[in-house]
Amino acid sequence: MQIDNVRLCVDQAINLSPMRLNGYDLDRIPCDHRFVSETFDHDELLYRYACQAQDSSTPSTVFKLLLRWLPSDFILRHRLTLDENMTFMLAYDVYHTMKDSYPEVKRYKARPGKFMSKLGRGPHFCQAFAEEWAEVILPLKNRLDGYKIRVLESTDDIVDAYMSFSGELDSCLCYELERYSTDGIHPAVVYGGESNVHMAVVSHKDSQGNDHDISRTLIYDKSYVKIYPACDTSVCQTTKVLLKDRGIANGTTDLDGAKLNLVYTERGNVVCPYLDGKSCVEISTGVGHINEVGEDIKPRKYLQVGDTGFDTTQSSYYEVAAFDPETYRMPESPDHVCRNCSSDVYTDSDSLRYNANWDWHDNIVFCSEECMLEYGHVYAYVSKHDMGWVHSEDCQMYGDNWYFDDAFEEHDLVITDDGELQHKNECMNLGNVWFLLSDLNAELLLCMSKLYPHDDYITEMYELYKEKD
Repeated sequence: MQIDNVRLCVDQAINLSPMRLNGYDLDRIPCDHRFVSETFDHDELLYRYACQAQDSSTPSTVFKLLLRWLPSDFILRHRLTLDENMTFMLAYDVYHTMKDSYPEVKRYKARPGKFMSKLGRGPHFCQAFAEEWAEVILPLKNRLDGYKIRVLESTDDIVDAYMSFSGELDSCLCYELERYSTDGIHPAVVYGGESNVHMAVVSHKDSQGNDHDISRTLIYDKSYVKIYPACDTSVCQTTKVLLKDRGIANGTTDLDGAKLNLVYTERGNVVCPYLDGKSCVEISTGVGHINEVGEDIKPRKYLQVGDTGFDTTQSSYYEVAAFDPETYRMPESPDHVCRNCSSDVYTDSDSLRYNANWDWHDNIVFCSEECMLEYGHVYAYVSKHDMGWVHSEDCQMYGDNWYFDDAFEEHDLVITDDGELQHKNECMNLGNVWFLLSDLNAELLLCMSKLYPHDDYITEMYELYKEKD
């Protein structure tokens, strides 16, 4: 579409010539000229028509044809262009006057000859216009024959296609595998196969006769999801026409309701790329079936696209391309390993996967209390009221509880001469050694015999106690 042609049309429309309107029954296609003139100035009128012509991929040849046969102000006000679906018909706006409001605008399309007949022109005039229209449109029709579309249904073919795209067809699914946290699995494995989400790739021959891919889109439920490259209006429009003409897709859609392939990484995360349109996925299980011999068939698990679950549009998620099936969050990396079993430990307390079990000194971490017990830790009093996990070598059992050695004094406990933990009130300290009162007589006689070695009575009593032991 040449902007100079549009500007010429606008310039001519500014100075309306009643002579140019002669012979046209403009009431056949109602237009509130006052509404158009008061609402749009020169630049706005130019901009609106240029946008319409670009969206419909109207070539300059069609535009010049319209200028030769119709008044320029009429072309602008009704935004006459090639049909936006490229069915090669003429498209136009109709303004219907409504009470106490601006006119309602609807867009219609018609064959060129029939359109002229609506304006009151005779059969010969209509036929001549239709023939010239067909002559101008013919190269455009023939140009569609130079395009090829291949539909990729297998997962492997779709993955290979994504990894081969570059330039304008590049996107977040065309990165190197190292960019994704998927243990070397390409995120596009969710498409193809049983998912029934396929890919259509449009190619065209260059001047040397080599095929080059010019556009691509996912196909779901006989509709296309999003056409790449999205910034090239002409290519997008051509792709839409080709998809419809070849019976591949008719109209746009999103992936709402699609059952994508469920694939896990080695670390147990679920592979899922950034999704166009509907962006949330959750793991679902299909309804079981009964086969011919009556045996249950295990239902297939898949990724259901919908309004709930994990949102793949999270910032930078397209590089992560996986989520935790337990937390429905972006996968987390464990920052420790269990001292006992070497399994992963997540120490972020805000994480739903938090499983850190630290000992009292915060020096050693375990994945569970079972591992702490296997490693030799016990749950003991570490102060007057606090309890924590410490190694059994640093603890003593008294009654039904374990006590850390730094907590003995706070609980009035002492270690007696036999290495047992006893309550302080039941013991006595002799020579910096604690003894149970019940065992104190023999020890006392021993001490006295050493102090009074010539006292026969003390010596005799001590010998009697030794005989009892």
